[in-house]
Amino acid sequence: MIRLETNRLILHNDTMDSELEYQFFLESFSDEEYEQELLFNNGLINSELGKYFAIFKVISKEYDSFIGYCKLLPRYFTSNETWIINTQGDRAKWPSSLNVEISWKIFKDYQNEGFATEASKAIIDYAFNTLNLGKVVAVTDINNIPSMKIMESLKMQIKIAPNSSLAYGVVYNDKY
Repeated sequence: MIRLETNRLILHNDTMDSELEYQFFLESFSDEEYEQELLFNNGLINSELGKYFAIFKVISKEYDSFIGYCKLLPRYFTSNETWIINTQGDRAKWPSSLNVEISWKIFKDYQNEGFATEASKAIIDYAFNTLNLGKVVAVTDINNIPSMKIMESLKMQIKIAPNSSLAYGVVYNDKY
């Protein structure tokens, strides 16, 4: 199990409460998408990667309750996405690549209190200082203003995909 702690939060990838998890994911996913997410999550937990990457359950110390998730997972990026993230040179020269993506979802009752930013900072610190990753990527819709603000507060370089409504936030490990 991975366990991280901040002043206000405990983050861990211990077993989830399936009913809470289901209710939580239904805010964002259809039943079919939830089933696919569940299969992927269970596969990850039981794989070698599960020792390093996780879907962290976010617990508020103050409220003593589960308030959301923050994920740090490998993700396959297309060659076009890789080009956007790197924004260098000829687009055709950038192959598809595996990157590490961070994402967050906090229950509505706990939003606008800085929990997503606080959890994400702890996870990025873990990614850089424990896993020695060179960069972490976040993806959101440009109209998702709260996520765009979180990416800014994480000091991510924000790159907008041409002819798309997607924004890619990239934060680099300054050790490299």
